[in-house]
Amino acid sequence: MKMFSKRSILSITILLVSLTIIFSSCRNHSNVDVYVVGYNTNASGIPIATLWKNGVLQQLNDGTYRAMATYVFISGINVYVCGNESNTSGIWVSTLWKNGVPQRLSDGTHRAHATSVYVSGRDVYVTGWELNSSGISVATIWKDGIAQRLSDGTNNSLASSVYVSNKDIYVSGREVNASGKSVATIWKNGAAQKLSDGTGHAEAPSIFVSSNDVYTAGYENNKSNIMVAMLWKNGTAQKLSDGTHNAYACSVYMVGNDLYATGWEYNKSNVQVATIWKNGVAERLSDGTRDAGINQMYVSGSDIYLVGYEYNISIPIAKIWKNEVAQNLSDGFYEAEAISVFVK
Repeated sequence: MKMFSKRSILSITILLVSLTIIFSSCRNHSNVDVYVVGYNTNASGIPIATLWKNGVLQQLNDGTYRAMATYVFISGINVYVCGNESNTSGIWVSTLWKNGVPQRLSDGTHRAHATSVYVSGRDVYVTGWELNSSGISVATIWKDGIAQRLSDGTNNSLASSVYVSNKDIYVSGREVNASGKSVATIWKNGAAQKLSDGTGHAEAPSIFVSSNDVYTAGYENNKSNIMVAMLWKNGTAQKLSDGTHNAYACSVYMVGNDLYATGWEYNKSNVQVATIWKNGVAERLSDGTRDAGINQMYVSGSDIYLVGYEYNISIPIAKIWKNEVAQNLSDGFYEAEAISVFVK
């Protein structure tokens, strides 16, 4: 009987270990579904509300009218996507797609936009805004399709994000004050709390609740009218950028003891750089040669998923980063953007 040499045995051992790792990776990958939503423009220049599942594109409308998906949330076997679609009159209608079937949240007589969705038990919450008869945008939350106004409609306002914790409903966004400045705002069960003092424009597009602490991300203009990326913890502000270049924190996420914010910051060459801040420390995900930004993040196990866009000279490409490794979701021929991500 022929005996194997030590070198052969070593080679076989390495091969078996490699195959084990590959099969394990495939098995883990097959148990994870990555949902990304945003828009993808067709050849006629019309944006189409788009869902990518594991990188495979699915259109939520037929491209006859403009549409955009803004947020995705998975509950059980159901996929909820909110966004907007224009009607025959060209008016944007706030829309919720459940497993691809659309439900209109506004009646199409006044412009309305849906910005985020959150499912808690049997209740589905969607935030956004709708113009009133005076043409003022009113921050709105739809619970199971029924609208509740968060502001009185005197000044423009919008609701950007919703999070439900211990039956408390938290909404973040902004409301314009009497001086015409947008004020970063949180509504808890409908009651407003101002995060900024109203001297410079500010906005809070994202909210996250963890262990009774409320985290909000956004921006606030400084005295030089430069956007400063901001984090608020229970209303206390922390600056993420130094105020020398415009910066914006689009989303916030808490994992264990680590607090993440994502967004973008302009560099010295006036290029927008995709940025993630971990515990206040910035890390760049794009090289600063072309505009890029991160809209949202999701953490599943030890994997960090980020979605956003990066320009191909003049066209934005929808992108996803898994553990900082980038993958294009669109082909770069037509405009596209990835806005929200959920991993199941």
